[in-house]
Amino acid sequence: MTIDRLHIELVGGPGGNGVVTFYALDGPAAQPAVKAFADRWHNILPNDVILNVPNVGDTIDEETGDLVDVWTGGTVGGFTGADAGSWAAGVGMRINWRTAGIVRSRRVQGRTFLVPIGAGCFENNGLPKALYVDGIGDWASELVSATPGNLVVWSRPVGDSFGSAHPIVSLSVPVESTMLRTRRT
Repeated sequence: MTIDRLHIELVGGPGGNGVVTFYALDGPAAQPAVKAFADRWHNILPNDVILNVPNVGDTIDEETGDLVDVWTGGTVGGFTGADAGSWAAGVGMRINWRTAGIVRSRRVQGRTFLVPIGAGCFENNGLPKALYVDGIGDWASELVSATPGNLVVWSRPVGDSFGSAHPIVSLSVPVESTMLRTRRT
């Protein structure tokens, strides 16, 4: 079976460009919901960072990870960050995605890192404000609800084991900040 890879591209900021990746059974059907998610995220994104949601992506074989096709659909979305306040590069929040899948004796789980986000989303102690934890949880729930059974976590092939895709069944947004590091440091 094949799955489609969808990206949200992040352009700008001192850390360079980045990407957030989603997987779906039907990329063109999921693209509008991913674009709506990006539209919500840009409100807490620093104003010198831009989110781009392309209307094309890769189709991959879930078992081998081989690129087998390209999908197109939807309209391109571009969103400039709206938070004019201060922010720390590489610091944000994350969404934990849960599935019912078990592969190689482990639960299949995924994570999406929302980095960067404005400093106004955090308390003085560095923890995210409850308003934003709840808000991001709502956005993520809307994303899953808008694409029932379509968004998946991909368990990549390892050694002789095939890869597999598992529908997202639940999610959580931890009350902790997330930090991404670069390989360059």
